[in-house]
Amino acid sequence: MSRLLLGWSDYWAPFIQADDKIIRITAVHRGLFEASDGNTDFRCYLSGKLQHSTSSAGELPAVGDWCIVSSPFINEQNLPALLIQRVLPRRSKISRVAAGTVADEQIIAANVNYAFIVTSANRDLNINRLHRYVLLAEEGAVTPVVLLSKIDLCHDYCFQVEKIKQALPQVGVVCTSMQGQIITDELRSLLKPGTTSVFIGSSGVGKSTLVNHLLGKQIQATKMIREGDDRGRHATSARELFLIPNGGMIIDTPGLRELRVFGSEENVKATFKSVNELARECRFSDCSHAAEPGCAVQAAVVAGDIDAKEIENYQKLLREMEHKNRKMDKRFASNAKKRWKWISVAARNLRKR
Repeated sequence: MSRLLLGWSDYWAPFIQADDKIIRITAVHRGLFEASDGNTDFRCYLSGKLQHSTSSAGELPAVGDWCIVSSPFINEQNLPALLIQRVLPRRSKISRVAAGTVADEQIIAANVNYAFIVTSANRDLNINRLHRYVLLAEEGAVTPVVLLSKIDLCHDYCFQVEKIKQALPQVGVVCTSMQGQIITDELRSLLKPGTTSVFIGSSGVGKSTLVNHLLGKQIQATKMIREGDDRGRHATSARELFLIPNGGMIIDTPGLRELRVFGSEENVKATFKSVNELARECRFSDCSHAAEPGCAVQAAVVAGDIDAKEIENYQKLLREMEHKNRKMDKRFASNAKKRWKWISVAARNLRKR
């Protein structure tokens, strides 16, 4: 298998030298990385230089990253291993604000073409949550696709498809059912050789079942839906990249319990296309769509042309992103200050030698 089948392109050519050894991260464990160069699988470890030069978790290797590494060596388990020396710039990414009190970026998947937002047709569908996932993808320059799973458990799934298309007209929708083994040609046509896709969504929506079917074998653990509420159960515990036979690559991810987003106001407006179009007709250009006179958005709510909950979610996301962006900016400034202080100390010590 060549690097091209692993997703390599000329995009990264300016960032490497002719004799650099390049690998792609296929799995991340605590303190250990799995990777491939297209021919051989390796276990990888962070070099000391990389550990000291990174100022946040978002700069460390993630699944899908391309990295420059050392010459191979044999580790303590008698397996081929490498030291990761540098992470190449990301062409795209799926990331969120990491869980916890400290604002930091958590990279879910790097260098991906499509983000399949998996939501089950039976009990899981939540338009507000879909808006967040779409924003997550578009903020990272990834094409979002809503994948409606378990349609065999919902007799009116066509209504749900229309509901999604009305709320997210710019996003494609694909339907699947593992009970009837329905994997549409539309889905397979997107999974072309050399492309990378990531499956994201809540726990139990059927991501791992879909991955297993596409791979043609049981790779990821799956669990039966719970009796009483038809909900699936959490199965995947780590992010991992898999190669589809005669196709591209897919990254399966654990269910996201908390989805905190950050990014630009422009992308929020683009995600809420219907709200943004109405906002252009407001009397004031800086209208908050709350109680201002001449607000076209509130007029549409009164007329029943748009759901008030969509406006509420739109405003909530804008406030949340503004808050998270402030925290992220402060964290970045603090980390940059610490990093330059470390570089200055290292330079002084070098001059003293």
